[in-house]
Amino acid sequence: MRVAGLARAREPEFLDLVADGLAEDSAGSPWSPESADHSGQDAEARAELAAYLRAGLARARADAPDAPGLPCAPIDALRPQTRAATTSSRNGQLHGSATVDWARVPRGLTLQIEDGASWRVDTTPGNAHVSVVVTAPTADPTLRLLDVAGQPGRSGVTPALQATLTHPEWMLPLAVVELTLRPETDCWLGVEALGPAVLELIADLDPTAFHMDLHVPGAGRRPRNGAAASIDQATRWAVRGVASVRLAAAYRAESRAEIHRGACDAFALAGSLFKASADPRDQLAAEQCRAAVRLLGRPHAHSHGPEVIDPEPELTVAERWYAAHLAAAH
Repeated sequence: MRVAGLARAREPEFLDLVADGLAEDSAGSPWSPESADHSGQDAEARAELAAYLRAGLARARADAPDAPGLPCAPIDALRPQTRAATTSSRNGQLHGSATVDWARVPRGLTLQIEDGASWRVDTTPGNAHVSVVVTAPTADPTLRLLDVAGQPGRSGVTPALQATLTHPEWMLPLAVVELTLRPETDCWLGVEALGPAVLELIADLDPTAFHMDLHVPGAGRRPRNGAAASIDQATRWAVRGVASVRLAAAYRAESRAEIHRGACDAFALAGSLFKASADPRDQLAAEQCRAAVRLLGRPHAHSHGPEVIDPEPELTVAERWYAAHLAAAH
């Protein structure tokens, strides 16, 4: 929900409406997982959220918390990190990482981080196989309350995820791995045996060009590769930059510097990826990313023309509560 203003959020009618909804949910919510432990955690988190709303949001700006100190995993995930090569080969094994395509995997099944999956092809005779590990969402009940759509365990439909090993020099999939959600490890895991014919084919292909496509069963379109994949990556980093700015706005202004630096890094990377495209729309996106960097992270830079991003956006109730949760946890 979006609050039109803090004065509106302070009104008893608004607070009572949300708190009453939480109370009804506690009495008989279809959200509740089958696990008794998770149900108890959800009830506690709902009670905390209701208390937060009852206290009113009029104090949100004046009493905003300090931003959590780094490292903080949710904030670190919004900034680019130095990573190894996507695919490598050593000791008869192929190793690689993969990023979830947001258009091919419903929100909530996996973490939406870059390189959130790792895979390995083991060519050992008699035990040849491909294994895949994908990071799943956290089990934190706070996050389950704030974003429940499509998450594992939130409906009667059993979630499913697959990983398909492909190579640009071969039109057909080399292997399809069925992934199983393992909540105790916060991961999707899967292993698929490889036959002699596939091993022979893999040995003849460029070891640096393998791609692991993560998708739900029956995904309609083929994965985007090459320049299109770079634009998808640029879009993800631009979104993370915007998310960082919105998160920073929930904290005291004097404590936002580190989050804004991460936002600048995200926008800078997005801008460089957009700039590599010849499409005029991507060139415009690149300039908007550069303008965001000038606005947020360069002390003596001046913005020309209309601002492309609002450093003081109007935040949702969920955003303010989540930011307070992060600050309290760190």
